[in-house]
Amino acid sequence: MKDTNQTITYKRLSQNGEYYNNVFKKSEKISSVVLYVLSFKKDSQELSPIEKLLTEKSFKLHETSLKSLEALEGQTASLYPVQQALIALMSTLRVAAVSRAIPESLIAPVIEQIDTVQRYLANHHLGT
Repeated sequence: MKDTNQTITYKRLSQNGEYYNNVFKKSEKISSVVLYVLSFKKDSQELSPIEKLLTEKSFKLHETSLKSLEALEGQTASLYPVQQALIALMSTLRVAAVSRAIPESLIAPVIEQIDTVQRYLANHHLGT
C-alpha cells in the first residue's frame, strides 16, 4: 500500500516577494503620488470633479491591491480588479491632463509606472 500522506502548501500573494514589490508596493506608490499631487490645491479651493474622481480612483487602486495580497498564488480572479483599478486610474489621469487639471509633466511618469505594473501582472500572473 502506498503512503498517500502528502502535504499541500498554499502560498498567499503577500508571501510572494516579487508580487509584493512589483504590484502592491508600486500600486501603493502610484496612489500616494497622485494624492500628493492633489494635495497642493489651495486650502480655500474645492477640488474639481476630475480631482475628486482621481482621489477616488487612487484610493480604489490602493484598496484593491491591498485586498489582492490575501489571494492564493495562482488565483487570477483576484488580480483582475487590480488590473481594472490601474486602467481606471490611468484613464482618469489622461482625462485630467487633457482638461488641464494636472500638468502632463506630472502625469507622464505615473502613467509609465502604471504601465509597468500592468505588464508585470500580465506577464507573470495573468498569462496574457
